[in-house]
Amino acid sequence: TVVVRISGGSAWIKVWIDGVLAPGYLHGQTYRSGKTLTFTGSESVEVLTGSSGNTSFTVNGVELGSLGKVGIPETWLFAPPDPPKQTARR
Repeated sequence: TVVVRISGGSAWIKVWIDGVLAPGYLHGQTYRSGKTLTFTGSESVEVLTGSSGNTSFTVNGVELGSLGKVGIPETWLFAPPDPPKQTARR
């Protein structure tokens, strides 16, 4: 389970669950600060964020915080027990 929290500004989000684009995320969606989203996969959750610094992650109850800088788009793959991995998926 990956909890995504948007804070400090808006972030555009696109999500793949177990390698498949999550329903409703074909073109991604923009969320404002304060929004919390939860995604559960059996193998992996991959999140593309348009502003890595405004996006923080909690994976299976472990808070990771933001993994990048504000305004920088990044894609992160969460496939426990492996650590988060940055990918080139867009």
